Amino acid sequence: DGGVGLPADLRVKIAIVCHRSTGDVSRAFDELGEALGVDTGHQGAITELETLLASGDAENRARAGEMLEDVYLRRADWARVKVALDARLAVTQDPGDRRELLQRLATLHEEQLEDFRAALDTVALLLHEDLSDEGVWHELERLAKVASASQRLAEIYATELDALASDD
Repeated sequence: DGGVGLPADLRVKIAIVCHRSTGDVSRAFDELGEALGVDTGHQGAITELETLLASGDAENRARAGEMLEDVYLRRADWARVKVALDARLAVTQDPGDRRELLQRLATLHEEQLEDFRAALDTVALLLHEDLSDEGVWHELERLAKVASASQRLAEIYATELDALASDD
């Protein structure tokens, strides 16, 4: 990289040219990462990443979400942390990574957003990923009690049992 030591503002300008003029989104991400390395709260870099997060391409949304997550966590901007996690979850295929993202999303819903139903539905996705995980069963039951959602819990279990019966 011939741009060692470049100021964050210049990195962002290079990223914008790469993204919008040449279509080199990968280089744009690299430059934005370097800009955030120089200044973790650089508004120009954050704005360009948010533009990429809002784009239609799922891979770009996921990469932007990954880069923005730390920014949003530092700001305690929980709604945007959720958007970043959702973008990453949409493209993640690795079961371990999916599990980690779903757990973090469920925790975010419960602890920061205090949306217990959304936490319950997120843990239901964990159940779908691994029906045999008894820890997930206990977490579903705990959240159903907190959310006063015993009917929703029954629906979650019924859906999974129906899928299991049709697969076997």
